[in-house]
Amino acid sequence: MAGTTVTIFLIGEHSSEKEGNDNFERPKNAFIQRELQATLYDREDFPRSGLLGVVLPSMESKIYKGQYICETCGETHNYINIDDSTVIKGFSANYYLKKDLGCAYSEAGRFCVLVRYSEFMNNPDKYIDMAYDKLNEPICDEVHWRDLRQ
Repeated sequence: MAGTTVTIFLIGEHSSEKEGNDNFERPKNAFIQRELQATLYDREDFPRSGLLGVVLPSMESKIYKGQYICETCGETHNYINIDDSTVIKGFSANYYLKKDLGCAYSEAGRFCVLVRYSEFMNNPDKYIDMAYDKLNEPICDEVHWRDLRQ
């Protein structure tokens, strides 16, 4: 991962934390887990990369769950199902980082950028730039990876 600026994580049917183990009792997604951890790792000679999750069409209905009216603020929010059942922990733990006004997460409160495959394909540079720009935003200081080791 050295020298990269943005990692694109394709979120499909087998990209979750809950995929189980292979025949050798290793997590089936061990490679994806290590790549995301390397993306989030940050030190002087190995800087962190931005993280862009692209939701493949087969996963859209499992992740994009519609909207709801917030009981706290009365506003409409999107329900996005990002957890261990849909993605690797390195992504989910750094997607929802900091709530705004105690009830919702705005783009500024998330390190990871998430986009539908169709939207990404219409304008990939936009979403790659969004993920890269997170590296210079305050939310970058909230990213964690040490507690996600396998």
